[in-house]
Amino acid sequence: SRGLGDVYKRQTQNRNPPPNRSQSRSLNARRLPGIKRQRICWTKANFNMVVLSLFDGMSCGQIALNQLGIKIEKYFAAEIKPHAIKCTQYNFPQTIQIGDVRKVSYKDGILTTANGLFEVGKIDLLIGGSPCQDLSVLMRNRKGLKGEKSSLFHEWLRIKEETTPRNFMLENVASMRVEEKTQLTNYWA
Repeated sequence: SRGLGDVYKRQTQNRNPPPNRSQSRSLNARRLPGIKRQRICWTKANFNMVVLSLFDGMSCGQIALNQLGIKIEKYFAAEIKPHAIKCTQYNFPQTIQIGDVRKVSYKDGILTTANGLFEVGKIDLLIGGSPCQDLSVLMRNRKGLKGEKSSLFHEWLRIKEETTPRNFMLENVASMRVEEKTQLTNYWA
């Protein structure tokens, strides 16, 4: 079986490099110290994923999975902004919208949400990017993970613990303080 990195590398080999350095830097994922990167291997032909996306936005997770050739069996999206939901449903009408992440829970293969109950079985991939406003250097009086918006990270963590997904991915702003990076690292240590 081939790894996702191999698939992505093959798809991007013939593309032109980004026009400026800042753009190329944004393409490189940054890791938290102490977190081991694991190589994820799926055979594209025989694996249909059940994906749970928290803070889904306009469904960039689906865009990435589609570009990698990963087949999606079911894609559940927790999002509350009407414009983002409308954009997702326009581009990916098969997306199952489950509403507010704070009203999502999982037990014994059943996803309980503001929009009903869903029999999902095992979650193959949990993805999300919790709000960054209280972590970003652009916010003068940022409150870190205790802030109103960025504290939603704890909802992502709660759902990760409930679902015990086969794989997970969390993204957030790279410009957070060292204490927040350390705090995030400790959740996985």
